[in-house]
Amino acid sequence: MKTAARVARYGLRDVARGRWILVYGIALFGLAQALILLEGDVGRAAAGLVNPVLLITPLVGLLFGALYLYGARDFNRMLLAQPVGRRSLFGGLYAGVALPLLGVELVGLGAPLALAALSHGGAPGVLRLLVVVGALTLSSVALAFLTAVTIRDRAAGMGVAILAWLALTVLYDGLFATISVTLPGSVLETPALVATLLNPIDTARILLLMQFDQAALMGYTGAVFRAFFGSGAGTLVAAASLVGWVIFPLLLAARRFRRADL
Repeated sequence: MKTAARVARYGLRDVARGRWILVYGIALFGLAQALILLEGDVGRAAAGLVNPVLLITPLVGLLFGALYLYGARDFNRMLLAQPVGRRSLFGGLYAGVALPLLGVELVGLGAPLALAALSHGGAPGVLRLLVVVGALTLSSVALAFLTAVTIRDRAAGMGVAILAWLALTVLYDGLFATISVTLPGSVLETPALVATLLNPIDTARILLLMQFDQAALMGYTGAVFRAFFGSGAGTLVAAASLVGWVIFPLLLAARRFRRADL
């Protein structure tokens, strides 16, 4: 545990020295502040943040997580030459990447929304936005680590990470929209529910849009499952699916890391 904490502290310092983390935080802060000024309402601004944030945060998590682990190979070999366990090393590496991203997102998104909420008397859904975005970041970093420990070539691994993001954000919705046009809606209801829960970005989107405004749900998936995800049981199922997208890729990545030839 102490070893993991030390590796995580080293990762935190390493990430904090990079300018990209500052740029990322400023971009999130500027986006949130701009929507607050345009909408004039914290709730509507938070709802407007859903789609852009769900596109940006997984991409950043996938790309930076993979780049960091590829770049840390020599560092990992050096530590493993010492009496350092692979499990502790992996935990420290993951925390060293995920925690800075979570902190920047909390400050960049949470600070302007919290200040606006204090001025305008509250903002329903802001806490859920931060929690869901945080879970999606943890999931994307776990997927990035799984990619990096599975594919040794950096260029190929980065390509797979970008393709994974495209598949989850663009190709999924396009494919499902095409299928929904050709098949009856009653046939697609159960497969659509399963497919939605198997896509962390779509699950996160539904969780957030149901919190802000049920009428804001767009597309076939949202229309079919509006009643289901609007219930307490549906929310729990979606939340469990999102947590699963954090835990299972992380466990798989940790297992491969312990067995991989670094």
